[in-house]
Order: sequence, then C-alpha cells, then structure tokens
Amino acid sequence: MAEPPGGEAQPRQGVHGGEIGVHEPAELANDIGGRRSFEHGAQPGDLVRGGPGGKGQYERLTGVHTKETPATGGTHRTPRVRAMTRDPVSPVELVIFDCDGVLVDSERIYCRVDREVFASLGAEFTETEIVEQFVGSSSEVLTAILEERLGRSLEPDWHQAYRPLYDRALDAELTVVEGVTDALDALDVPFCLASNGSHATIRRNLTRTGLLDRFEGRMFSARDVARGKPAPDLFLHAAAVMGVAPERCAVVEDSPYGVTAARAAGMRAFGYCGGLTPADRLMGARTLVFDDMRELPKLLGEPLA
Repeated sequence: MAEPPGGEAQPRQGVHGGEIGVHEPAELANDIGGRRSFEHGAQPGDLVRGGPGGKGQYERLTGVHTKETPATGGTHRTPRVRAMTRDPVSPVELVIFDCDGVLVDSERIYCRVDREVFASLGAEFTETEIVEQFVGSSSEVLTAILEERLGRSLEPDWHQAYRPLYDRALDAELTVVEGVTDALDALDVPFCLASNGSHATIRRNLTRTGLLDRFEGRMFSARDVARGKPAPDLFLHAAAVMGVAPERCAVVEDSPYGVTAARAAGMRAFGYCGGLTPADRLMGARTLVFDDMRELPKLLGEPLA
C-alpha cells in the first residue's frame, strides 16, 4: 500500500543500515490507495494453484497461449500444465509479509474510496483500472497517473482533505485477511513485515486488526530505504537486519510490484491471489501463486526454481 505524496520524511538510510520500528508522525502518514501492477503472464516453469488437477493442487506450466483480455487491452495467458517435479530446496529461515492485502484486508477498502475521491477531483476510473494501476504502487505513481487523467497538477498536500474518508472506512471495516492468524500460528520460522507504507500506517492498520504484537520490532517501511518496491532494497534491508541470507527468505505478496521486488532480491515469492489481484498477474520465476493463507506454512518447502 502506498503513501500520499508530500506527506512523509525522506528515506533515512540505505539498504543495509538504520533502525527499524521508527514511528512517523500520524498526521504525515495518510495512505491513499497506492497500488500499481505490471502485466504478467504465466511463463514456462511457473507454479500455479488450482489448475486442471483441482483446488489445492500445484502444477508447473509447460507452455502458454494467449487471448485478448478486453479489460486491459493486453493478453491473458492460459496455461497447459504437467505435474511438477520436486527439486531440493534450501530451507526457509525467514518469511517476509507485505501488509495491505496480505495481512489486513485493506485493498478493497482503499480501492472503493479511491474511486470516490478521484471522481470528486474530476477523474473517473473503473474498478478494474484502479486495481491494475494502483495496487502495490507508491503514492508518487498514484499522483502521476491521477494528474495525467486530470490533465493538471495537484497540490502537494491534495490528499489531506480526503484522509477522514479512508480513516472512517478502515475503522469500520478493516479485518485480518482470512487464514492469516492460522498461518502465523503454524509458522515455525521467524517472520517480519515489509511494506511500501509508512511506519505510522503499518502500525495503525495492525492495531486496528489486533496484529501489532505479532510484528512489534520487526516492521520495515519503504521509508527506511532509498527505493521502495518494485526495487529489491526494502526486502534486502529486512533480511539484513533480521540476519538471514536473501536466498533463504520467502516473501508473501499480493501485487506484481511486490513479487517483482522479491525476485529482484533473490528471494522466493509467494503470490497471494485471494484478494484483488488475479493469479496470472503474480506468476513468474521462483514464484508460487496460492489463494488460501492457511496453506502457506506447508507451501514454504515447495520447489520454485
């Protein structure tokens, strides 16, 4: 989830430096949407959940063909599959979770309020456009797309007037993603959180859902590094502070921005498609796509290469 433009302090440290758990001023931490995605199709070697083998089966793709997808004007990849082979994999020693859409079910709320806010500014977006262009993006990307649609620039603090709309909706509706507490209880390795959102926003949403104690002292924000997702900096920073080699880390993400960052960091990516992002937009090398958080602990040993 992204940050609003002009509302946060500049990054304070590089990829391997600095402290964690730094709190941002609440009044500067207004997140408004901030999701963006890339076009991704299934590729040979991808793992996909729920293919012809049925729900709960994981199969490695051997080829794809394409067809037009009217919503995006691009291509949709439909896989042909075979049973996957089980190659030896190094054990996972750290699980890194994204926050919005992975731990807390906030993306649906943000997308709905985004559409209302953008319309009030004079920019109409469909729900599909908002999901495809904003899920996983930074606030800078969000503002740039919005200004392009409007044909004019916005004031640096344009989002502040709309913050109460998001806060009211989150206070009333925000819940934990289904199955997350079961997954956290079942994990037998350390875990942490790494989000494009600010520390203040992360803490606020975890507090709303009762998850804060589970991640206290192990929360990392894009404000801690030079570049947020889809660059690998944030995940590399989290791994370095936690003392785990990147190749022994597993990243759980729900956006193309996030899985792209995980791959770039040399980590295993687990793409959660139980929210707004379709499975085919999460597929790629060293990535397993799944839709039930309760299954995550047992999936960590699946071969992804």
